[in-house]
Amino acid sequence: MIQYFGYGSNMRRVNLRVKGVESRSSEPALLKDWRLAFNLAHPFPFEGCVANIVPATGIAVHGALYAFEDEYLESLDRFEGLGVVYERRELEVRTYRGDTKTAYAYVGMPAKLQSEGKPSLRYRNILVEGGRDVGLADEYLNWLVNVPVHPAPDYPPFVPPKGPAEVFTLAQLAGQPLHAVLAGYVFDMSGAGVEHVILRSLIKDQDVTLFFLQHMDSSLGTETAEDIAPDRLSDEQRRYLNDYLHEFSRVYSYVGRLA
Repeated sequence: MIQYFGYGSNMRRVNLRVKGVESRSSEPALLKDWRLAFNLAHPFPFEGCVANIVPATGIAVHGALYAFEDEYLESLDRFEGLGVVYERRELEVRTYRGDTKTAYAYVGMPAKLQSEGKPSLRYRNILVEGGRDVGLADEYLNWLVNVPVHPAPDYPPFVPPKGPAEVFTLAQLAGQPLHAVLAGYVFDMSGAGVEHVILRSLIKDQDVTLFFLQHMDSSLGTETAEDIAPDRLSDEQRRYLNDYLHEFSRVYSYVGRLA
């Protein structure tokens, strides 16, 4: 049985489940002499920075202590970018009930650390909701609620670049291992920088619209392919996908539409 201490987006059980991990139990816990820091850059700059923990005498990070079967660890390692973004360490955590347990926690790799920044509103909301779900102390929750956020973009409706564009079927994408579909548009990710290596491994060769919708702060993780029809999307979902279409077009190469 794996003991895992989640202090970031994985405090929210929905986010853990979307990453393929089903926990047996969860409870609030804290890690003494560490603090929460937003010093790891998100692959897309408009999302700001994501959570990490750094040593800090006299301070504690609060989070969710999960127990889950060993088989789920590989999936979690993959989503957390083990060996690329984070290293996995065994640390002593204390539950709110007073028990001390050894648990895995992901700590940002030194080469990936940068000056501390701000999370996006979406990401901060996930931390707050996850903290409420697991029952973190009010004082810590109030601190999370007031963490400053990275400015949100104000993009116009996405219009694909002019030029040649192909029409792909999902079957054809199987022959294009570094292509991904978002909201009906196809992008080639092969020219992206090293900061996209983890995300690229997760979303290549597929329609990733549902993947992104399930990572929204309002997601319950129950969305299905049928829910991504344009007439079923909320204004918030449309805006979120539009932001990412602009970011995909900036970082990746637009190559066409999905049939």
